[in-house]
Amino acid sequence: MTAGAAGRAAGLLALALLAGGCRSTLHARPIAIEPAAAAPYAEAERERARAATLADPERRAALEAALAAARRAQAAAPDEFRAALLAQDLEFELDLRAARERYVADSAETAAAKVLAARALLPERTAEARTLLTSAIAQDGDFAFARYGLAFLEQREGRADRARTLCAEALARDPTLLESLRMLAELEQDAGSRERALEARTLLIEVTGGDLLERHRLAQLLLEADDRSDATAAEKQLRVILEQLGDVPGPEQLELARDAWLDLGTAFARRSRDAEAIAAWEHALALDRECLTALYNIGVVEMKQRRHPELALLAFEEYLLRAQTMTRPLPADQIFYRLFYVPNQVRELREQLQRAAPTPAIRDPFEAEPPAGGSAP
Repeated sequence: MTAGAAGRAAGLLALALLAGGCRSTLHARPIAIEPAAAAPYAEAERERARAATLADPERRAALEAALAAARRAQAAAPDEFRAALLAQDLEFELDLRAARERYVADSAETAAAKVLAARALLPERTAEARTLLTSAIAQDGDFAFARYGLAFLEQREGRADRARTLCAEALARDPTLLESLRMLAELEQDAGSRERALEARTLLIEVTGGDLLERHRLAQLLLEADDRSDATAAEKQLRVILEQLGDVPGPEQLELARDAWLDLGTAFARRSRDAEAIAAWEHALALDRECLTALYNIGVVEMKQRRHPELALLAFEEYLLRAQTMTRPLPADQIFYRLFYVPNQVRELREQLQRAAPTPAIRDPFEAEPPAGGSAP
């Protein structure tokens, strides 16, 4: 989210969660870049987003322009740590090895420098990164990014409870550290604490000024439960996303638009609105002809809910045809369906339709033809 969007979002917001049997309140505020750094920071984000749509050498030129803007933001507000993070990320994208070596070699004297050095050590040198982050916390207990960094390590190493505690501590020290709130939502979701995750996801939408990715994450969480009211709530979020993306989304928004149409179809199907579900999945296919999930969903709904085996067969056959001509690797979640489920359904549906087809009458060639005017005597 840009600084401008953050400025337009609501002020301080609070979220009450149950943690460890006690009720605690999480506070969050929109991200606000230091005013002196806001303009170059926003420029750096725009150039970085533009680079993602380009190929080299244009991509590299855009990344270099973004890095120059990020460094101007650093110079304008030396204490704005988000400008330092953005500059580091851009350096990683331009020359990962050289940037990592430089950050690790630099003398990490401040808590901020230790966090940057720890990021450069990951993912391989976890123990050294942990030492730096722990030292940063000891040096400056109020530097929230150090606690968030340590929470990231704890989450990666499977210590979810410790990660949750560190995220809450980081957010308490810096309510604009939305990365901590986002990780908390993920941790609660992974732990099966659905209501807490829903509250955290809802708060993220509010403090990001309605960020589309946050809306999509909330919609997907709502659709994890087979509940009609949750499907209705998910539809509301998905319609907002699609309305803002427009009928012809830009290249960088195609994936989000496709996935929103996919999930909207699921929201319809959960409430037996099958025709609308199929129409939504066809929208996803129009955006991405290799969207096998959409064809699979259409086949299942036609087969099991609408009782149209011939249409189900067409969808499954098209699935196999497009899977054979894909220009990118088969998605991991489609391997089982591609290799086993869909071919089996094609075989069974063909046999079912063959059995149901009327058998043409076979006339005895020695039987006399009936007279043209009536039946034979």
